[in-house]
Amino acid sequence: MSFATYNRPWLEELRSQKERIVRSGALGKLKALLSEQHASKDPLLPIPLAFDRATFDALASAGRLILSAQSKLLRALSQQHSRSEMLRRFHIPESLESVVDWDELALGANVICRLDVVPSNEGYHFCEINTDSTVGGPEIADFLQVFSDALGWPLTQHMASPQDSNVALLRRVLQDKGLQRIVLCDWSANRNNGHLGFDLLRQHLVRALPELDIRLLDETEYPEAWLTPEEGRRTLVHRGFMYQDMTDDGAFMRRLCESGATVINKFETELRMHKGWLAILWDASYHPLLTRAEIEAIATYVPFTTVITRDNLDDLLARKGDLVFKLGIGYGGDGVWIGADHSAEHLRALIEGKGLSRWIAQQMIRFDGVEIPFDANFEFIPHNVVLGLYLIDGQASGLMVRASSSSKVVNVTNGAGGYTWAIPMTPEERAQHITTMRQNRP
Repeated sequence: MSFATYNRPWLEELRSQKERIVRSGALGKLKALLSEQHASKDPLLPIPLAFDRATFDALASAGRLILSAQSKLLRALSQQHSRSEMLRRFHIPESLESVVDWDELALGANVICRLDVVPSNEGYHFCEINTDSTVGGPEIADFLQVFSDALGWPLTQHMASPQDSNVALLRRVLQDKGLQRIVLCDWSANRNNGHLGFDLLRQHLVRALPELDIRLLDETEYPEAWLTPEEGRRTLVHRGFMYQDMTDDGAFMRRLCESGATVINKFETELRMHKGWLAILWDASYHPLLTRAEIEAIATYVPFTTVITRDNLDDLLARKGDLVFKLGIGYGGDGVWIGADHSAEHLRALIEGKGLSRWIAQQMIRFDGVEIPFDANFEFIPHNVVLGLYLIDGQASGLMVRASSSSKVVNVTNGAGGYTWAIPMTPEERAQHITTMRQNRP
């Protein structure tokens, strides 16, 4: 069943609940929390969506298989190539070699991942693998909780939260290594930049581990004493900044690693989330290293993807209407070009300007959209959506929703989109939720 079809009875009920939702103050509480978190650039949609639980479980299982396949191939590539060669292959600055945890790259023991899922009328497809401690969206589950509590609807009763999974991961590492404090470390330029940060995760950690010293700091606030080996080996750092954020040529990150602090994660994640992996997974020459289940998961859930070369560029441009062109490194929809929306000449200039090997071409997934409201006026209009499935330390949670009424790339920063949550539920649970909503109707 398609995403839009599964949501039809859910959305019909929520449309009828407009006055109840408005009078409850739920939307005002969402705005208040956004304001408290200084996140004016992260718009929220006024209602959550539904997602079939069996489909969610199947996606989670497939996601675990794909991450397993990636780890196997990373181990093989690491044995065949030097560290410098690995960094060059994935277009990562070689200056980062000392702040990559090469053991973690091979083992994948502390993976924080969001698989971006594009729905179609035929099924669901993983279009990106975002594997990093900075991955966004877990906090949207906190906003769902505020919405649910304000209305007295038990929407989250049987739902796993990525915030809880992050807490569980950090607790496990803390206990395994006998560490004594947790630092959520961001970069100063990211503070109060209009987007959600790590304060809500800090609040979860404080509630779960009240006996610990838990801080949210940036590189200018990090205590000098904690950068010594004596204190560093007692410290668990959750990295909240990307390497592009750093303004000191990596000096602070190197000192952090040299102190002996345990860092979740270092910059090995940059190699894991390069979009070229979607093409590597499709490369049949690597399939002898994988299980049949892993190969089937790739074939079923990853759209066909190839690295762009001089030999295939002309053919790919001739078929551009069926393809999406993506830079290997890009965030928030940057570097994503839908072939049908651009001329072959324009795409060629873009691709050759950046360098052919930095690009992939991926099969375009077509989706008719789902009608959801953009704001408190509850005008239901078609939106394109991308869903975020979290796999954190192997635990599945989700689904975060990015929606846009104007962009097929689903970039919500252009004023025509927003975030919400799709709650995994069985058809029976969906019916029970709807019954509860109707019973609570004033």
